Amino acid sequence: MFKALDGVMNGIRNFTVGRKADEKYDLKSMDIAVNIVGSVAGGTGSGTFMDVAFLVREFLSSTDTLVGYILLPDIFRGLPATQNCDPNTYGAIKELDHFMDLRTTGNTFKYTFGGRDIVVDKVPFDVVYIVNNTNADNVVYSSVDVLTEFLGIGLFLSTGSAGKGSDDIWDNLAAQITAQGKWWGKSPQYSCYGIAELYFDGAKFSKLYARQVALDLILGSLVGSDEHEDVSRDVENFIDLMEIREGEAGQVVEAVLAPGSYRRLNVPGDLSRGAVGSVLANIQGHMNSVEAEMQDEATRNLNALVKTKIKGLEDYLNGRLRRANGVQTTWNFLRELVPRLENFQQVMKEERRDEAKNLEQVESAIKVHREEAERAAAKFFGAKKSIETSVKQLRADVSAWSNAQQEIIRRDRAVNFFSQMLERCRKWMEQLDTIDKAASALVKYVNQMRVEVERGATEEVRQQIESELSDVQQYIESLSTLA
Repeated sequence: MFKALDGVMNGIRNFTVGRKADEKYDLKSMDIAVNIVGSVAGGTGSGTFMDVAFLVREFLSSTDTLVGYILLPDIFRGLPATQNCDPNTYGAIKELDHFMDLRTTGNTFKYTFGGRDIVVDKVPFDVVYIVNNTNADNVVYSSVDVLTEFLGIGLFLSTGSAGKGSDDIWDNLAAQITAQGKWWGKSPQYSCYGIAELYFDGAKFSKLYARQVALDLILGSLVGSDEHEDVSRDVENFIDLMEIREGEAGQVVEAVLAPGSYRRLNVPGDLSRGAVGSVLANIQGHMNSVEAEMQDEATRNLNALVKTKIKGLEDYLNGRLRRANGVQTTWNFLRELVPRLENFQQVMKEERRDEAKNLEQVESAIKVHREEAERAAAKFFGAKKSIETSVKQLRADVSAWSNAQQEIIRRDRAVNFFSQMLERCRKWMEQLDTIDKAASALVKYVNQMRVEVERGATEEVRQQIESELSDVQQYIESLSTLA
């Protein structure tokens, strides 16, 4: 037994000093804590609980800790062959109490165990927990399995961050015991889960770590960026996929109105002097109706185009958002797409200005040729030929005017199209910024909650933190739909 313990303890010490730098979990300290769990109610081997403690002491340093978890007999009462449980427990506790008095008496003992002399000059346990079958709420448990599970959970928690809180409780309790001195010639030696209770609030811990899991999901899936992503390439591919490239490509203006798709001017055959007024009126009416027709068709086409391309944009961004680090990569994409769309829009504005200057020249020519036709109608000689020449020139002017008007309308609608695309992109960017800020706030509050739980915060502080967390959660839920 001694040889087996020697191998186990050496393995533990070698583990604490030989850990790799990239281990997932940090050690709470370099000291060793040994927990001995057993019953003093009797049964095969239970009488060795004290010997095991003394043997383990041989391998511990002054900074290490030895903790005993002693199960009392009440959980066994009523089971077959348990009539000696209470006497066994009395004898075992009395013997334990005798050796725990070494803390104040300073006596030493020596005895032989397994052919080896064991020197007893220290208390067998630094901490002894006495465990019965009734908890702090006076709930009585009748199953040994329930108590062993309870002890197992307590041991598990003592190894993690919650163990720091448990250690703090014991440090305070140990100081209190030491200050008590003796009562009727005896020193207080024991604790129980009713005095220094290790309380595991399952609901609070599960809520806290569920939020941490959600936080890790947000950070891992939404926040951050892929160092290898080629955003510029993605933007250009998206523009080509959506067929919204402007400039030489002219994809948007082509979708608004096909060039030359306007009704042509029909001039009546009667170009006599008396018919000039009605001919000129017919030309003006044609120009008005052609402009209205182009405006209506361009508006219909623009609305259909916007609907299709906005949906394409939404589908693309939603797909990108679902990728790893989706929030950041989507924001990076929009950050480069917006200047490209602004550039296309600016090209449309500049081309519109050029077409507007051309339209002014054409309208000046129409005015001149109208006046010439009116003067020709007033002539007595050569009127018919002059009228025919002026109307022919007007017919060419109206065709040029229709072309210029159509180009202006096409570019007006293209500017409008890019405005709506830019508005949707900027809305996405604002909402992605908001999600990023909300995620940062969630990081702050979850970390604050963790710290406060580990420090043993008051219920009032915990409720305040939970209230703030709830506000952040509601804020994030309000952003569940970006479109």
